[in-house]
Amino acid sequence: MPLKKGGGQEAAHENIEEIMHSWQKTGAIGTSHPKNKQAAQKQAVAIGLKAAGVSKGQKAQQSPKHETIGHKRAATTRSSSHSSKKAAA
Repeated sequence: MPLKKGGGQEAAHENIEEIMHSWQKTGAIGTSHPKNKQAAQKQAVAIGLKAAGVSKGQKAQQSPKHETIGHKRAATTRSSSHSSKKAAA
C-alpha cells in the first residue's frame, strides 16, 4: 500500500504503521535492512513524517506533552525582576 501524502499527524501515524508492518514481514525498509527494531522505528518515523509532509519539529509542537509552563513563569519572573532593577537605578 502506498504511503499517504499530506493530512498531517494522522497520515504520518498510518505511514509509520505501514512501514513497520512491512519491515516485520520482509526485514527491509526500502533498500535498507535495519539490524534491530529500534533502528527500523527511527527510519519508519523519518520516512512516515516526510511522506505526510510533517517535520519532526511540527510534530513536537502539536503534542501537549512538550508544552512547558516553567518557561512561561520564568519569562514573567525575569521581566518583573528586570523592571525592579530599573526602578532601583
